[in-house]
Amino acid sequence: EGIDSALSLIRMAKNTKPSSVFTDGMASAALWLGSAAGHITASRFASVGSVGAVATVRNMAKMYDDMGIKTEVIRSDPDKMAYTPYEELTEEARAHIEEMVQSVRDMFVADLSVNYGMKESVIKATFGAGRVFLAEEALSRKMVHAVGDMSAALAKSQRLGAAKKK
Repeated sequence: EGIDSALSLIRMAKNTKPSSVFTDGMASAALWLGSAAGHITASRFASVGSVGAVATVRNMAKMYDDMGIKTEVIRSDPDKMAYTPYEELTEEARAHIEEMVQSVRDMFVADLSVNYGMKESVIKATFGAGRVFLAEEALSRKMVHAVGDMSAALAKSQRLGAAKKK
C-alpha cells in the first residue's frame, strides 16, 4: 500500500534533481521504489530482487475446531470477505486471490520497465521472478548500476548533482 504515491513522488523529485540510491538490501517494494530514483549502488553483500507479489491466507479453522471454538461467518453477499482464517478457502476465492497477485506482479514489472528503461520481457527474464541475488549478480543482471560502499554512492551522487548544474 502506498506504492503509487511514493513512486510518483520519487519520479517527480528525479525530474527536478538527479538522485541515486545506496542499499545494503533492496528487495520487493524497496526495489520497486528505489529503482525509480535513478542510479543504484549496492554494497557487496546486498541482496537485490524479489520481483513479484504474494498473498498469504491463514486457515486456522482446524485449530479453532480443536479448541472447541466454532466461528460462523455471515455475509451480506457471497463474495464479501470471501476468505477468512475461520473457514476453508473456496476455489473461487483462491482464483480471485491468485488473479490479484498476478495483477500486482504485472504492475510491479511494468513500473520496473519504466524505471530501468527496459522491456517488460527483459525484466521478467533477467530479474529472477521472485528470487534475490547478491550485488555482483544483480549488477550482471542490470538490477543495480554499481557495487560499492556508501562513500562511492555519495561520490556518484555528487557527480550527478554537478552534471545537472552544468
